[in-house]
Amino acid sequence: MATNAVYQFLKVQNRPYSANDITSNLQEFSKANVHKALDNLVESKKIFEKIYGKQKVYCVVQDGTQEPEEFMRIQRELDLYLPQITSKKLELERELRSKEAELAALKSSLSLTEAKNENTRLLNSIKKMEDELETIISKNGSENFGEVKTCLLKKIENYTREYSKRKRLCAEIIESILEGFPGTKKGLYEEIGIETVDLG
Repeated sequence: MATNAVYQFLKVQNRPYSANDITSNLQEFSKANVHKALDNLVESKKIFEKIYGKQKVYCVVQDGTQEPEEFMRIQRELDLYLPQITSKKLELERELRSKEAELAALKSSLSLTEAKNENTRLLNSIKKMEDELETIISKNGSENFGEVKTCLLKKIENYTREYSKRKRLCAEIIESILEGFPGTKKGLYEEIGIETVDLG
């Protein structure tokens, strides 16, 4: 039944078709049935197949009464059909590579069980840090750590300002001494016991 239906379809259409195209048009038959019908028709020489790369197209064998122009028309259609098949093949190959990449990404990602275990580990880590913070707060009373930090920064700023003033004053004194000192600045440092050159 499928063999006759496939033959009649190709005969009426009178143009090349691939097995997939025939299956799409004859949806009452499975792909396997269509392929088997095509093999039978090729074997019985009612149709012929032409291979383009990895693709096959099928066309009805014309009887001897056909005009040469008809054969040329069929050949032109076969030639026109080639770019369509090639384009479809490239499209399917691109889609296949994309799916393979998605599959590889899924394989390399965490499984559901691994993701659950990682989530549990992170939650435990957060709980541990929260407990440590609570311990620190309890040991230091209910002080606001933001205020403590601000206070400490202010003290550091005051100490730095005072240090800069004294450093500048000391540098001025040393420069005054150097005006009447016969040696070098390094010699003066050694003589009065200054161990750093930070004041220079």
